[in-house]
Amino acid sequence: MVEMKQNASQKKFSKGQLKLIAVASAPVKAIISGEHGVVHGTPGITLTFEPANKVELYEGKGAPSLHIESDRGKVVLDAQGKIIEGGEFEAVFAPFIALVRKMMEWFGFQPNKKLVAKIISANAPKGMGNSASIAAALVEVLFHSMHRTHLRARHPEHDSFWSLVQVAEEIAHGGRPSGIDAMSVCYGPTKLSRVAREGKISWNFEPKHSISAPSGTKFLFVDTHTGGERAKTGDMVKLFAQNSKLLKETGEIKNLLELSKEDKGRLGDFFKVFEEIVVELHPKGDAKKLGAALRKNHLLLSKFGVSTKEIDEVVEIAEKNGAYGAKLTGAGGKGGAVIILAPENDAKMRAALEKAGYKIFEARASPRGTILEKHSILETPHVRQMRMG
Repeated sequence: MVEMKQNASQKKFSKGQLKLIAVASAPVKAIISGEHGVVHGTPGITLTFEPANKVELYEGKGAPSLHIESDRGKVVLDAQGKIIEGGEFEAVFAPFIALVRKMMEWFGFQPNKKLVAKIISANAPKGMGNSASIAAALVEVLFHSMHRTHLRARHPEHDSFWSLVQVAEEIAHGGRPSGIDAMSVCYGPTKLSRVAREGKISWNFEPKHSISAPSGTKFLFVDTHTGGERAKTGDMVKLFAQNSKLLKETGEIKNLLELSKEDKGRLGDFFKVFEEIVVELHPKGDAKKLGAALRKNHLLLSKFGVSTKEIDEVVEIAEKNGAYGAKLTGAGGKGGAVIILAPENDAKMRAALEKAGYKIFEARASPRGTILEKHSILETPHVRQMRMG
C-alpha cells in the first residue's frame, strides 16, 4: 500500500513539472516501557520500526513558497512562513508549520522558488510516534535544501535535529513532551531518563541499538480505533498525572523539581517493571518473563486510567491466543495502540483479533534512525540572503 502511494505521488508530480531533489525516511517507534512515567522521572525505552514515514521534496517554477501535502490536505506557506493557501488545513499541519517557522528563525531557511514537500504515511497506529517521524523526515529534506547537515550533540538541548523535531512534538502533544519520541525517530532505539540537577531539569538519552525481541518472537501492533475522534496525547498525559496525584492545586502538572518523596513513591512500581522488561530485551531473553513483565506494565497504566476497554480487550484476546504478553504503547486512550509480544506462528492470534474487528499493523524492528535516501545537487540553497551594509 505504501509503495503504491509513492509511485502515484511521483507520477503526479512529474506531470506538474517538478524536480525531485530529496527523499528522507524516518522510522516509527514503540515505547516498550515508560509511557507517561517518563514525564515524571521514571525511565523509558523504545524500539524503532519500519515501514517508515517518508517526505519527498520537489522544486518547481513559481513564487518562493513551501507546499506541504499529504492525503489529509495541503497548506502553502510563503517565503516568510505565512499561510497563503489551505488555511482550513492549518490544524492538520500545525506541528510541521511550527517546525518550518523555527527553521526560518534559527537557520535562515527560506524558499527561493516553489518547494513541495509530499508526506507519505506509513499508516502506523496512534502511539507509534507518527508526528515525530514525519517531522524528522521533513527536517532532513529541508536541511538538504539549505546545503546543511546536522551533527549529533552530546546534550539534546544543543542538538539541532532533535530540537526541531521537538518543536513539532510540542504542538502535536499540546504540551512539553518527554523527548523520547523525537530522539528515537532521529537516531534509533533509545533509553531515556529525565533528571533534576542543581535546580534544572535535563534529559539523559542513551542509544540502545542492540535491544530486540527474544529469539523466536516478534512484536505486532494493533490499532484499537473504531471510529470517532481519537484521544489527544496532552489530555492523556494530564489524566495520568491527575490519577497519580501529580497535579498542582492550579491544575498544572508538577515538574520534576516539584515532586515530593511521596509523589515519587507512587511511581515506584514503574521503575521495577522497567528493569524486568529491559533485562529480557535481547535475542537470548526469556519470552515468558518478558511477556509477564509487559502484562504487569499494562496493568499499571490501566490502574492510572489511560487504558480503555478496547485496549484491554486486545490485550486479553492476544494473550488467550498464544501471545507471551501485551500492553498499550504510547499515550493510550480512545484509539490507542497495543504492542504484542507474539510467537513466530501467530495465525491463531491474528484470526481472533481480526474476528473481533481489530486491525493488525505489520512492522519489523530496525536499529536505524532518519536517513536521506535520495538527493540531488541544487543550483542554489534555500536560505535567506544576507543584506550587505
